[in-house]
Amino acid sequence: MARGDLRAAADAVRLSRRRLSTIKGSPSCNVVAIPLAAVGLLNSMIAGAVMAFSSVFVVGDSLRLRRFRGHAD
Repeated sequence: MARGDLRAAADAVRLSRRRLSTIKGSPSCNVVAIPLAAVGLLNSMIAGAVMAFSSVFVVGDSLRLRRFRGHAD
């Protein structure tokens, strides 16, 4: 909801910074596991499990942002 309040803009910046840190903090195992599986150095089932865990981790971490409270009126 748009408000004519500068505090709302500050809240939006804080929320976007938290979201960005969530994205950057997501497991980067996929960067290693998927190419290793493509080359044949890692079992593809393990690479798939790593990818699934990574997705679950990102979703779970994003759900924490639902508790974000902006500036109290």
